[in-house]
Amino acid sequence: MDSPSSVTSNPFATSSSPVTLPAATIQLINIKQHVPVVLDLTQPNYSTWSTFFMVAFRKFGVQDHIDGTVDARHRQYDAEWIQIDYSIVSWLYTSVSQEIVDIILKPDDTAFGVWTAIHNIFLGNRNQRAVYALQEFHNLYQGDTSITAYFGLSISS
Repeated sequence: MDSPSSVTSNPFATSSSPVTLPAATIQLINIKQHVPVVLDLTQPNYSTWSTFFMVAFRKFGVQDHIDGTVDARHRQYDAEWIQIDYSIVSWLYTSVSQEIVDIILKPDDTAFGVWTAIHNIFLGNRNQRAVYALQEFHNLYQGDTSITAYFGLSISS
């Protein structure tokens, strides 16, 4: 009879933390093959772009560079980690429009810093934008009727 652990264990599972590729390999990755979307302020593609990147970060075992679990200042003497971090910064800069680069570009920024800056452009003020959009929605008019009254009339009809 199988023990509970042998029935529920996955023989193909690996350790919970992915193996990070060497810096020399990371530097050779053409990120555009893995993230075929260019993030742009005029396109509603942040969700798609960030999803492709999250998959790539997990695939290459480098999510610790962008998720805030590792402070780059504590790794400043780890040459391999720094090379990978700068490779990710390069990936991010080359996958966004020039307008976004102009907004986020900072000398010696880390992958976490760049990722956070991009995130904040698109989602940083999400609650404020939702309130503003709701207010805008309620101020719309359909003919001579406010949108609230219009939908109120439509529902009761």
